Amino acid sequence: DSAEKTPLFSLLNISNALIPVFVDKLPDAGAAFSLCTFGTSNLLNSVAVRVSKDFDSTLSFNSCSFPGQPSISVRSEGTGRMSFVNCKFVGWRDTSLDLSDIIFTAVNSSFNAGSMPVRLSENSVGMLALCSASVLNDKKQEEEPIESEEPVEGEDVVEEEPKKETLFVISTENE
Repeated sequence: DSAEKTPLFSLLNISNALIPVFVDKLPDAGAAFSLCTFGTSNLLNSVAVRVSKDFDSTLSFNSCSFPGQPSISVRSEGTGRMSFVNCKFVGWRDTSLDLSDIIFTAVNSSFNAGSMPVRLSENSVGMLALCSASVLNDKKQEEEPIESEEPVEGEDVVEEEPKKETLFVISTENE
């Protein structure tokens, strides 16, 4: 209720919810989460933390875990500031962070997602420091038969470039 006090949520464990945390408006001082776990349900459009267009404050996440399943870990459509320190984003089918129009910082955090760990709009400004990112294997790739690497006599051998996967995307399109 006070613009001068920041609410702190610690040791919060939310599982099997469509949207565990929805942030609309906060006091100017913002809010902080420490040692929290945000798990979602198995529904396709679930998001662990959703920040509305009306958000113009500060959110801090310290040592939080975002074990995911279906969709996006943190989606922000508002302006303001967000920080992630020592956070783990694990197993998201789509994206760990999907941020637009926001200033963010991620320090010593790990991002593990299906298509791209971090997606930023053209109006987002941020810094990733001492972070790691990985893209989960696509199920289609796992189902393909493994072919022999040895050339058959009489065949031309074509050297293929290794696949390059995009880990971070900065979009200039409004989605």
